[in-house]
Amino acid sequence: MRSVIAFLSDFGLRDSYVGIVKGVLASLVQDPFIIDITHDVPPHDILRGAYILGCSHTFFPVGTVFLCVVDPGVGTERAGLVVCVGDRVFVAPDNGLLSEIFHRCKGWKAYRIETERFAAMPRLSSTFHARDVFAPVAARIACGMDPSESGPSHLHPVILDLPVPNREKDALVGEVIYDDRFGNLITNLDYQEVTSFLEGHAGVVEVGGVICPIVQTYSDVPAGSLLALMGSDDRLEVAVSEGSALHVLGLGRGSKVLLRRR
Repeated sequence: MRSVIAFLSDFGLRDSYVGIVKGVLASLVQDPFIIDITHDVPPHDILRGAYILGCSHTFFPVGTVFLCVVDPGVGTERAGLVVCVGDRVFVAPDNGLLSEIFHRCKGWKAYRIETERFAAMPRLSSTFHARDVFAPVAARIACGMDPSESGPSHLHPVILDLPVPNREKDALVGEVIYDDRFGNLITNLDYQEVTSFLEGHAGVVEVGGVICPIVQTYSDVPAGSLLALMGSDDRLEVAVSEGSALHVLGLGRGSKVLLRRR
């Protein structure tokens, strides 16, 4: 079976960075199957990268090695991590990029990468650890190296505090945590929290002082109309039918979203 390596970064595709990292992987892994999760994470946006990892990792096959690099602290004393979650392995900087993985998954084990042992270049770059450290470690794990061989146990990785919904009077209050390419505003209100709060009642969503109906599909309202629905990550999202809620409302991450019974 070909080794699956899933690659996420904030490198974009304008420069050679993604291609170079893939070249390192191909040099060390025979016939690798490299899947690009995305390279369009905004530069240095650790929280956005964390969300994308959290909602995508379960759709990859058992044994996948995730190479995850959004690393504004590259070259500093921040650790490099190898994290095992079941039969999946994550290689990433220890800066909170794996926060959603830590919050969503139980029984993880983390190891601190012994950087100098795995450096791919004679002189370790202080600006490109994706090439010089993380890719070589991911490649060796994909080839069968036990993750524990990457370094000692790391008991206290950086785990960012993620926003938690709360109740205020007659509303369940969440916030926007992500906006996608379509301008949909994805919130931290998940399916279980929404259904538990509504208790079988119909509901409405208030965001930016505007009331949105909760529907099943984007087409349940006329084009250009605001709506709310459960998205593919089982989180409540605010959208515009055939449009962009991001542009219509002018809101983004951190904006309050109130769920009320109708």
